[in-house]
Amino acid sequence: MIIAMRHRLAMSLVLLCLTGTLVAETATGERLIQVHNRAFGELLRPRNASKKDGAPLVLYPAQPWKCMTWAVRERAGGGVVLENLFSRKTFAAASAGRGPAAVEQVPLATEVWHWEELGDGAWKIIEPESGRVLTAEKTAAGLRVIVAPWTGADTQKWELRPAPEHLTM
Repeated sequence: MIIAMRHRLAMSLVLLCLTGTLVAETATGERLIQVHNRAFGELLRPRNASKKDGAPLVLYPAQPWKCMTWAVRERAGGGVVLENLFSRKTFAAASAGRGPAAVEQVPLATEVWHWEELGDGAWKIIEPESGRVLTAEKTAAGLRVIVAPWTGADTQKWELRPAPEHLTM
């Protein structure tokens, strides 16, 4: 019960933040953000700006691109899902379980992540089924995004930034 209340409170906080002045709003009323990783200073996007299901999420240096911009979608009954402005998809862990797993692009459905404000301008983004969190990881191939158990490292802290006014690509 306490955990459920904490998640509802965290979701309320993210909704308040995402609907406030932090978020750029388009003429059609879309609320747009870019998701910035604190450790690496780069933005969340599908690899190679792919529109394909299963494309891994990666980090990339900030650009005013649609593939790095996410529309905030509120779900009936509560919760928020992020929709990539370029691919019109969201993201989910590639596998169930408790250990680390790649995060990949999936069709926009009911995938809703839990959001917990950390009090320092960053957010913990929690996979609802396993409790694992969105984590940036440096590999020989570059920066990729996984879900992993919470350690409190900056690789697991995300900042929500307003999208640039003019987007390309």
